[in-house]
Amino acid sequence: MSIIGVTIDRDNPEYTINDLKFWIRAYKKYYETEEGITAFENLYPIANEKILYSVYGADWKRAMSLCIAHYTFLLAQSEQAPAGTTLAELAGAQTANGVIDSASVGSFSINYAIDKTMVEKDEAKWWNLSPFGAELMALLETKAYSGGIFVVTSGPVPGAD
Repeated sequence: MSIIGVTIDRDNPEYTINDLKFWIRAYKKYYETEEGITAFENLYPIANEKILYSVYGADWKRAMSLCIAHYTFLLAQSEQAPAGTTLAELAGAQTANGVIDSASVGSFSINYAIDKTMVEKDEAKWWNLSPFGAELMALLETKAYSGGIFVVTSGPVPGAD
């Protein structure tokens, strides 16, 4: 199968843990620990497959860092969930997660105009579970990538011999 009109370059430049510590300063001390280094070694291959230099260009290291920080944030949240060896011990786990659209305590209240701060597309919902993922989706929106019209053929690209 061939896709005409779409060129995907999956070759990314070098990216190191020091790049991550530069871009995500809030996590710098964590990524200097043994646990943080292990986390980086596990999350880097995931990010490197999802975040392509051919899409992000000069913002690629920032995008890689946001992706890794998103996964780190979700891991940190999972450590707050109940743990145990039985279903009863796990039953207290939070089943819903999302963005608070209003809150009130006495006379104090806060509302967020999510449509002004987050990408609302379906493909962004999982990324919007962390501030890093939401920023990554907003950054992606600034890129001139094309997810538009393309042709899928059942054989090789015509004339590509």
